[in-house]
Amino acid sequence: MYHANSMMYCFIFFAFLAMMRSTHSKTFTVEMPSIDTLEEEAYVCRVIPFSDYERAYIVGLHMDVDRSRVHHLTTSVCEEAISKEEIWGCKVTQGSNCIGASAGFGGWDKYTLDKHDFTFPNDLSIEVGSKTRMKNLVLQLHYTTKQTNQTKPAAKVVFQLSDYPTRYQFQLYTIGNRGYIPSNTPKGFLTNVACRWELPSVKAYRYRVHTHHIGFHVEAFLIRNGTWILLGSALSQAKTKNWYEVLGGPKRIEHGDILAARCLYINSNAKNVHFGMENDNEMCSFSLELGYRKEDHLHFGKQFYCEAESPTFRFNNFPSLNYF
Repeated sequence: MYHANSMMYCFIFFAFLAMMRSTHSKTFTVEMPSIDTLEEEAYVCRVIPFSDYERAYIVGLHMDVDRSRVHHLTTSVCEEAISKEEIWGCKVTQGSNCIGASAGFGGWDKYTLDKHDFTFPNDLSIEVGSKTRMKNLVLQLHYTTKQTNQTKPAAKVVFQLSDYPTRYQFQLYTIGNRGYIPSNTPKGFLTNVACRWELPSVKAYRYRVHTHHIGFHVEAFLIRNGTWILLGSALSQAKTKNWYEVLGGPKRIEHGDILAARCLYINSNAKNVHFGMENDNEMCSFSLELGYRKEDHLHFGKQFYCEAESPTFRFNNFPSLNYF
């Protein structure tokens, strides 16, 4: 009886916090100022300290991006930025622009057709501020063309902050490939990737997928005791959504589970297409929005990845995966 009452009080408490965050919020606006770049497809980063906030919780954001100039925008929070400059070229360090704790959460690319809004589920947020691990915000912008004599910012992001914590803290987990897609595969080629979950249990809420020009479909699975559970599946060329709900609602990922993904490509070219960050490279990306308990924070200080080499890695190479 005591346990049941404790669970009820816990539920009421977090429901109260979810209600309060919608009524006690503030905004934090940042821009990527107009700059000149030395090359096409430049990557530029800007760091902004959360100096005005000791402790707050990011619960959503709105992205206003110049589609004609920007290939994609990503937002992340950091313990410390990798550069001492406020604005720097980050093509070499893209995706690794932080020292210490970090989490990447918001994103936009020029192919996305839906609204430029991102909102966390009610029991999920990111704790930021001068008295937290996440003391800085980092914007990363990938320009499509060389930038000269621009007068308007290429991007503006408005963050919604709450004063109230949530049950879970956010971290991003990305499943993807390195290597290449073989040439002359007009009937399709599936890349494979799989990793065992060795961390404390988490809650998976939503997913997003990403490929470039010859990628068409991405899907991922949770495998437990030999049973394959589809987490999500999407046509990557459609790009009508940034995030999709995990199929059947949020899923628990437990220690010992296996996470696996595959991407479908049609490469009619006479040469291999390599995975990479350039527009003419390819990507295979299935990203999961995870929530972890605050007491497990030491395990989730940085966003993390599951990667495998294409075309050599196949599901039937993975121990105990039981793929047929």
